[in-house]
Amino acid sequence: MAVLPAVVAPEQLPRANARLAGTLTVTDQFIARPLGGVLFAAAVALPFLLGAAGLAASGLLLLTLSGRFRVVRAEARTTSLGAEIAEGVRWLWRHRLLRTLALTLGFLDITVVAQNAIMVLYAEERLGLHAATYGVFIATYGVGGVLGSLSAGRVIALLGDGRVLRLAIVIEAAVPAAMALTRSPFVAGAVFVVFGAHAVVWGVLLTSLRQELTPERLRGRVQSAFTVLDEGVAAPGALLGGVIASRFGLTAPFWVGAVTGALLIPVVWDTFSARNVAEARQAARQQAG
Repeated sequence: MAVLPAVVAPEQLPRANARLAGTLTVTDQFIARPLGGVLFAAAVALPFLLGAAGLAASGLLLLTLSGRFRVVRAEARTTSLGAEIAEGVRWLWRHRLLRTLALTLGFLDITVVAQNAIMVLYAEERLGLHAATYGVFIATYGVGGVLGSLSAGRVIALLGDGRVLRLAIVIEAAVPAAMALTRSPFVAGAVFVVFGAHAVVWGVLLTSLRQELTPERLRGRVQSAFTVLDEGVAAPGALLGGVIASRFGLTAPFWVGAVTGALLIPVVWDTFSARNVAEARQAARQQAG
């Protein structure tokens, strides 16, 4: 993600990120997960051996890349790793739009992980699904992801960045509310399709803005800060989902997600305006010279 802006033009970033997201969705949802189950059934060690081989192959592919992607600094200087990380975090914290996006992503991800932590129980006890139909239910998210990757560029161009950002928060509030209210696996599957498409479109725009607005020398560090917020909430989010569900019922984590999204709407609405996005882009261009 940090290297992509060096490969494609800024106006092509949404399309390029959409293709990456589509590739990830297809390989993860429709290839890797079923293949993992088949391999595990054959021998417990096979998924791990294939994973190790895949990482080795990825490393070899990276070594074949031609060109130089290291950022050329205006002046040579020696700094510690900690100082470089701190520089990236400070820059991100001072950038109003990206800071708001990062914090919003963190809050929402906690609630999404909390919901995913009890999804098997929700599907079995509330939707009445069994092992085979549960797999089909989860696959609907992947279907939505593929649709989102195919349409992300057009949706963003049609609605504009500000509208997509605002609509994303509305969807983040509406989807868990719909999941909490329904007992129909068909309705829940349709909601999952919508959420899968939304997740890719929102992710494509967020990634493209981050790549475009971050100075070249800081892209890797700012990407890492986003990743810490995105992935770092997995453990506390899963624990939160289990505790809330055990005390208040299986729909409680979904209601927490709906309330969290609803509370975020008035907080981020002004920041996620088309005007603010345009001003952030203009500032980034001026800084780049």
